Amino acid sequence: MLSLAAAFGCAILNGIAVILEKTGVDQIPLTNSSFNIIWHLKNNYLYILGIILDLIAWLLTIYAVFRLPLFIVQPIIALSIIITVILENLIFKKTITSKMLISFLVIIVGLILLAMVAKTQTVPPINSNIKWSIVLFPIVLIIAGIISLKISNKTVLAVLSGLSFGGVSIAGRVLGVHGINLYILENPIIWAIIVYGLVGIYFFTLALKKNSASLVNAIMIGVETMFPIIIGVLILGDRPLNNNWYLAVSGSFLIILGTILMNLEFQFTKIS
Repeated sequence: MLSLAAAFGCAILNGIAVILEKTGVDQIPLTNSSFNIIWHLKNNYLYILGIILDLIAWLLTIYAVFRLPLFIVQPIIALSIIITVILENLIFKKTITSKMLISFLVIIVGLILLAMVAKTQTVPPINSNIKWSIVLFPIVLIIAGIISLKISNKTVLAVLSGLSFGGVSIAGRVLGVHGINLYILENPIIWAIIVYGLVGIYFFTLALKKNSASLVNAIMIGVETMFPIIIGVLILGDRPLNNNWYLAVSGSFLIILGTILMNLEFQFTKIS
């Protein structure tokens, strides 16, 4: 239950963080150079507060994936879109449409199905090749990011941010094999988590500046959700209770579908 609560807490904090970060990014001028955007935001208190919330959310994510499979945790974290929608409606006094209510219902059904197959589950020992692939994968993301900046591909930035944030969950899940102790800083997985997070923040910030928040959020969360689920099932041995894949797949699908429908229905209002 604590792990589930941590996953829901992550969703809430991420949903709030998106609004704060988008507000902060919109307050700076769009310069020709994308590499110094973080420098321009260093004194923006709204953006900094959003980053702090993201950091706390990542800690909650790591706690959640210690004991729960990624196909349980990631769809719950994807609910951050719903939190963003609710806050936007409260702030700008927008009306919740019938399509939004249907999306809520779809998500609730999905959560019930996942709750039926959730169980405490640790990751079996993995070989060193998989471990080092997880540790070194941020290098691939950085190279891809540099290329996308050169060709000014906006969609790739959102995809890369989703892969980076998904990498936080995957690395956190693997970290559960080793446990936490006084020598944790000697574990390369810890440093991989930090790098994944920093790379994700950078690409997500650039994507927010170059595109609408609703589109960026939809792409990022879609990739952040599906990437760890696939890795968890195929490589890390994640399994539902009693191997009931029908409920697990159906629940994950309904949550992702509901969040996408919600995001498509809701037009993110640009905050000036």
